[in-house]
Amino acid sequence: MKPALVLTQNPLLARQVERELGDKGYSPLRYADWREVTERGPYALVVVDQHAPLTPEAQERLMNAPLIVFLYEDQFTGARAWLEAGAQAIFLYPAELEAFRRHLDRLETPGSDRKAPAGSGPRGKVLAFYSAKGGSGKTVLASLVAQQLSVLYQKATLLVDLNAQFGGVEALYNLEPRRSYLDLQPVIEELNEYHLKSVIARHVDAPLDLLLGPADPDKATYIEEELLTRVFQLARRHYDFIVLDLPSALNVQSFSGLKSADHIYYVLTPDSLAIRAFKHVKPIFERYHLQQAAHVSLIINRVHRKSEITPKDIERLLPLPIAATVRAQYFTLQPYQNMGKPFYTSRQRPAPLKSLTQDLKPLVESLVKGAQSHGSSPAKLFARFMES
Repeated sequence: MKPALVLTQNPLLARQVERELGDKGYSPLRYADWREVTERGPYALVVVDQHAPLTPEAQERLMNAPLIVFLYEDQFTGARAWLEAGAQAIFLYPAELEAFRRHLDRLETPGSDRKAPAGSGPRGKVLAFYSAKGGSGKTVLASLVAQQLSVLYQKATLLVDLNAQFGGVEALYNLEPRRSYLDLQPVIEELNEYHLKSVIARHVDAPLDLLLGPADPDKATYIEEELLTRVFQLARRHYDFIVLDLPSALNVQSFSGLKSADHIYYVLTPDSLAIRAFKHVKPIFERYHLQQAAHVSLIINRVHRKSEITPKDIERLLPLPIAATVRAQYFTLQPYQNMGKPFYTSRQRPAPLKSLTQDLKPLVESLVKGAQSHGSSPAKLFARFMES
């Protein structure tokens, strides 16, 4: 049997962990403190709780063994410290005991922890929603498209909020997350799917993964382009679609998203201010070859029969294809936004959102067909991993 070190002063946790390890063919060695450990290893697995400090002596005893940590409360600072120390997986006790059990099953599967080589196999598509004019509705549209892909078409979808200073997506889902992609900065060199899982939020009523920003202007200044690029690369291997909600300002977050995108959806409202803002940003797209690196198309949002500027006028004025024309639905969307409710919770389309679903249907279906034509989904195993 494979030796496994269990380090905790919690007798109930110790018994439950020992039972699970025994069922998986491990021989658990239980101690209350690192100083009591007499067996120097090597260990096939090390399981500790948050009260077991990682001293230099303790790290030496790990001998490169996979480290699993149990936390008693959901605090990102504690999780971040353990990730820096090399934790492979972190679970909340007792809520995530079942997830721990499934993690042990994956460790038993040959090759399950092997990283896919860069560029191998199918890759998920990165979709960037951007507008130079604030208040265009890009956050809502990005969320609608992400939810349709996830709920209506069962595509593994990650919605990323790159509005790092003040956020927005977390309010749309009535979430108060304690972790963000900034917490991955200390482990950027060894970033893997376990780190990604540790910072992802999920709404209880919608099967959609959310990767949120710090929503703090001071913390936003520490975000590096390399971090975001690596996160997008990792997400491509595990999701069918990565939907980016970009800020209007051209900063590290928006530029990283635009550069990484396979398709940029420029959200435009039918008014002169929006058209003028687009004309200001178009030369920047050309200067940095963003239109060459990614397909760029328009989504005309909040179209109303009384609008003075029509989609046909915009088509004549601006040299980009129109991917979707979305009718104004302020009063339809308001209850969902104010209550922090997902737009879709099942494959059945809510009656109030019927016209919105119809407006976005050609765009979403073209994405799904494009993904199918590029082979099998890269996300099936990761979807099960996230559910664990």
